[in-house]
Amino acid sequence: LRDRIGGVTPKMLTQQLRELEADDLVHREVFPTVPPRVEYSLTALGRSLMPLLIAMRDWGSNYLRSKNTEPNCFMLDSDPLSQ
Repeated sequence: LRDRIGGVTPKMLTQQLRELEADDLVHREVFPTVPPRVEYSLTALGRSLMPLLIAMRDWGSNYLRSKNTEPNCFMLDSDPLSQ
């Protein structure tokens, strides 16, 4: 996730993920391995936001293209609803 976002510090990413977890938008699962591994996934509530986020992505992409600028969004690389 950190690689896909770019420019975010580990501390800030952890803080944001913890806030999303507290809001029941993501689920955090810790695996007892060495080194420890943590996996995040969307909850049902988080998944319910996807149509809104996709609509915002599409609007922003169309706006940028109308200004002759190619959008650069990792959500354009794949279908977010399949994840």
